[in-house]
Amino acid sequence: MTPILLIQILEKNYGNNNQERGNAMLTPLLVIGLGGSGGKTIRSMKQALNRKLESVRYEGGLPDAWQFLQIDTTYDGVAFPAPMLPKDEFHCVVPNGSGFYDVLASITNRGTVSDQHKMLSGWGVRNSAISIQAGAGQIRAIGRQVGVADSAKTLDAIKSAISKMQAETAMADLRSVAKALKGEVPQNATPQAFIISSIAGGSGAGMFMDVAELLKRATAQNWGTEYGVLEMNVGVVDSLESAIDHIATFGTQHTEAIVTEDKESARRFIAMSDCAAVMVNASTRFTDGEQMGFGAEIGISNQKLHARGPMGLEAMTTTTWIVTGTGQIRS
Repeated sequence: MTPILLIQILEKNYGNNNQERGNAMLTPLLVIGLGGSGGKTIRSMKQALNRKLESVRYEGGLPDAWQFLQIDTTYDGVAFPAPMLPKDEFHCVVPNGSGFYDVLASITNRGTVSDQHKMLSGWGVRNSAISIQAGAGQIRAIGRQVGVADSAKTLDAIKSAISKMQAETAMADLRSVAKALKGEVPQNATPQAFIISSIAGGSGAGMFMDVAELLKRATAQNWGTEYGVLEMNVGVVDSLESAIDHIATFGTQHTEAIVTEDKESARRFIAMSDCAAVMVNASTRFTDGEQMGFGAEIGISNQKLHARGPMGLEAMTTTTWIVTGTGQIRS
């Protein structure tokens, strides 16, 4: 459910007469507001949700299963009717005393010269008199540079919010809220996450895509999810070893694949992959009994089945199917 829909459900289904009009399904929720507009939005959301809970005489406040996080260049009390967020719900991407050129240096000192050039060419600002302590000056490129420079700490802030959202005590509080609203929390409720930002400003609009990527990294369970639709998670790693470690953590030991012209990389990938089949420059869809000449397929086993009865050396081994190709796909 979207944050707006969450408020609408509370308004529609649980009016001031306190009579049950529906069966709202409440789930863990993370709402990230970027920049000034995003911050004002989540402040308004919290105010509306608190008022609704007060209307049903619930005195426990908002549950920790509903997390709110503002990410911005400055923590200010702009004139706005909704209360300010507590400091633990605000993450400032500009360290105290830092100026624009400090941010620029922190980016360019990260990697190789080519990495620096790629990072800054096209969109990066190299010279600016803007005081980033007060914001990005409505310049999206500066907002993005500030966000990139602080990405590691921003990721930590997002992970912290997710950890609070998924705590057992948070889920217990959410069930109490659902009871007060005559709703329910689904078993194994799937957490929802939303990013709110203006597209016209500097800080929020500049950071939006990078924060979305950080949010994906922070939710590791997505890597092990089989969606059953034409969707995929794509991760960027630093080396072949990092890719293999990622596969070992989140893979299913079914089929893994590598696309490479380097024979040594292919050999290492085959040797280090613990799975039923390895594809080298070929589609993973070739893991099929008929395709491999078995006739009608009975099933595909990810297990290392043991032998029964007397065993020799051969019975103490398992098999991995290795398929090499030159870019073939299965039609």
